Amino acid sequence: MYSILFEQTFLLIAQNDKMHFLIKPTILEDLAVACDLFDAAIVFQHKMGYPAYLSNDKEKVRQAIVEGFHFKVVCGDEIAAVFNVALDDKAIWLEKEVGDAVYLHHIIVNRSFSGNKMFGHILTWTASYASTINRKKIRLDTWAKNDKLRTYYASYGFEPVREITMPDCDEVSINCRGGYAVLMEYAIP
Repeated sequence: MYSILFEQTFLLIAQNDKMHFLIKPTILEDLAVACDLFDAAIVFQHKMGYPAYLSNDKEKVRQAIVEGFHFKVVCGDEIAAVFNVALDDKAIWLEKEVGDAVYLHHIIVNRSFSGNKMFGHILTWTASYASTINRKKIRLDTWAKNDKLRTYYASYGFEPVREITMPDCDEVSINCRGGYAVLMEYAIP
């Protein structure tokens, strides 16, 4: 039901003289590129000394694509970023999960598009989508010990809610299980 609405919610998110970006559902033909971006993110995280994903969780990516909850930011024929959305996240957010939020996961930017404020575009799109289904908040989790990323999300209005050790359960990506994370929340204006 919701994935059909997502497919109808394409949004031109930025445009200048040189490029424009669109957000649309990832398709199975994009799986290899999405996984390559994931692998590149792991290399970048290690290079920078940040906490890092353990591996490319290809099956979770495939599942999100098939279910209609994996999206790509495209610029021409290139994928500039990928991300997952979820409409519930009880395993991580516990009692805070009351059906009032959209959740962002695995936001990965193609390094050749860094500096183009991809996250700002994703946030604008997600807020627009959330409003169409009467959700008032956007939530995400990120590495608690990555101060640069925490500050980055805070610059977009995300507030820390609490820090947790990620649960070891099927609902949580193998990349995150046991990791120390901060839960952050954005109130849609």
